[in-house]
Amino acid sequence: MEKIVHPSLDAALGAVVGHAVDDYSLTPVSGGDINEAFAADIGATRLFIKRNRAARLDDFRYEASSLAALSGGALETARALALARDESHAYLILEWLERARPNTDFWPRFGAGLAACHLDLSASRYGWGENRGDDWISYFRDHRLHVQLETNWTALDASSRRAADRLLTRLEDTLAAPTRPQLVHGDLWHGNFLVGASGKAVLIDPQCYYGHGEVDLAMSRLFGGFAADFYRAYQEANPAEAELDMRLDLYSLVPLLTHLHLFGAAYLDSCRRILLRYGG
Repeated sequence: MEKIVHPSLDAALGAVVGHAVDDYSLTPVSGGDINEAFAADIGATRLFIKRNRAARLDDFRYEASSLAALSGGALETARALALARDESHAYLILEWLERARPNTDFWPRFGAGLAACHLDLSASRYGWGENRGDDWISYFRDHRLHVQLETNWTALDASSRRAADRLLTRLEDTLAAPTRPQLVHGDLWHGNFLVGASGKAVLIDPQCYYGHGEVDLAMSRLFGGFAADFYRAYQEANPAEAELDMRLDLYSLVPLLTHLHLFGAAYLDSCRRILLRYGG
């Protein structure tokens, strides 16, 4: 996708369809908790549009670059087509994805595909954009865990804060680095994939960076989890070292802290349990 940011939604839509657009309809559709979402119908063409405040343009840039990084891999992804910003709003235009019933081998194919993405060891440093590092545990501590702990510090009680301080100094006791940095989806829960027209998984809403594939597995287990065949196929393609469950439990702290900040105290007990278990 071109990095140009169009000055209006009309201009961006015109660039996508290849002609000036002056007659189209926007229909609100489900699109998550953060952004507004619309189906845009321009003649026979349907597109998916995300909208937020103009100041959130960089979030859409990040999503578009994440989708581009995942494209061409073992799993299908949505395609970002254009960015726009006017005085009030930022927009991300994506292809419209038709949904279908999953194939009979949906889950094992999904698990094996994610393992293949994680085994594509093409990067040399951890992180994304300007936040990069040569050591996985240091990167995870400084740019992932510490950031979320700091954001939620006032929501934590005194014992949880003490445990958090200790945890930051002892991550090496539980975590281990991958052989090389691995491209991760970054937010792989049940709401961030869909069953595409092919009957296979299509990844949406990524927050990519180069890290450890185990963070995707940890996220996938939250909020209902994936089918057992998914994890079985993943492990067959990319076997884990011992004590995987312990590492996944600790990695889940970052998304739980994120949800604590965004959605409130319902996530506090889960965060406190992990902090006290690994930092107590």
